[in-house]
Amino acid sequence: MEIAAVGGDQLGRSGLTGLVDTKFAERFGGAALISVIGAAPAVAAESANNETTSIVLGDVGSDLQDAVGSVIADQVSIAPTIYVDQGASVTVLVDRDVVIY
Repeated sequence: MEIAAVGGDQLGRSGLTGLVDTKFAERFGGAALISVIGAAPAVAAESANNETTSIVLGDVGSDLQDAVGSVIADQVSIAPTIYVDQGASVTVLVDRDVVIY
């Protein structure tokens, strides 16, 4: 059951302390790799001798950049995780009625 309440520590301060995993590698590593992959056709288009090949590679690079835009947005929106020691005292402030059946 999700109660969407505020949690606190023993002193009544909002939030908890613990080890925070910002997931930096998961968030930005994939985005950097996708950006490099998307730039590869553009670089190949610059060095192509044939005009048709250059146009096709440029279009492929543009389409690839558009396609991975949503993937990058999903990667960047990964929320950090906090690890709190087991057995830590937690106070939950419930600000609405909770009905238990």
